[in-house]
Amino acid sequence: MRVGVIGFGKAGRQHADAARRSGEAELVAVADPAPAAAQAADALGVRCWPDYEAMLDAIDLDAVVVSLPHAALPAAALAAAGRGRHVLLEKPMAATSLAAHEVVQACRIVEEKGDGTRHARVERGRQLAVAREAVDDRIGGHRCSKGSRGDIGTMRGR
Repeated sequence: MRVGVIGFGKAGRQHADAARRSGEAELVAVADPAPAAAQAADALGVRCWPDYEAMLDAIDLDAVVVSLPHAALPAAALAAAGRGRHVLLEKPMAATSLAAHEVVQACRIVEEKGDGTRHARVERGRQLAVAREAVDDRIGGHRCSKGSRGDIGTMRGR
């Protein structure tokens, strides 16, 4: 599974490390305008885009982890979902319930198109296995139908 991370601060780097250690995912891109993020990405041998829109347009990703300040999460999640990417979000997914609703609706629209996008509350490394399962279902031709996995609103891994 090809993963990109939007927001490469402390939490974003933890997600990147989990991806690299999982054996289930390949970290292929990060997006963050901070010079320190570019240096950290370079140390991992991964390209860092200063703009997540450019990263989403340039790289073929299966999933995107959005690890930004709360108020910035919805725009990045909507951008990723709008490009048919699986979306993993830090909690809370938005600063307002209206913004959270927009993200959920965008993910549902992508799911209806067969892309299987999910939104998630992320804890520790389990999210990668869940995302991998969703990607495998899509790639293997098996759509995650409503009821077979349920309507995921929150995932919790241990």
